Amino acid sequence: MATIGVFEAKARLSELIDQASSGKKIIITRHGLPVAELVPVGSGALRSRGQVMEHILELRAKCRTGKVDLRALIEEGRP
Repeated sequence: MATIGVFEAKARLSELIDQASSGKKIIITRHGLPVAELVPVGSGALRSRGQVMEHILELRAKCRTGKVDLRALIEEGRP
């Protein structure tokens, strides 16, 4: 997957579209942060509910915070 800045992407849009149409995915960045992805049509950008749920569960597994006592957090916020 290639990464390219917005300014350069604007100058090379036709070339990037050709690359995307041949199956390559391109991440477009602004100030070094990803802001868009140029992908071929039908590449799965529209996902089924099952795929979305799988993705959410994968992210959830990566973002474990350990045991959190929700009651204690709520009570901390009370005067």
